[in-house]
Amino acid sequence: MCLTIDNASSNDICVEVLKSQLRLTCEGDYFHVRCCAHILNLIIKDGLEEVDEAIFKVKEYVKYCKGSQA
Repeated sequence: MCLTIDNASSNDICVEVLKSQLRLTCEGDYFHVRCCAHILNLIIKDGLEEVDEAIFKVKEYVKYCKGSQA
């Protein structure tokens, strides 16, 4: 059995309580698995914040080009 959750600190406490009350194989080393999709989402959000200003400028340029007669 394994438990897949996000990175909230309250989840870490919950996992420790569960590990202490359950009989787990491998001493529970593989019981707590972090959600890869959630971690990837956090990484992408941080990366997009870095290029946020450039994305805004490109959007404004596209609006300008679409609105012009040429």
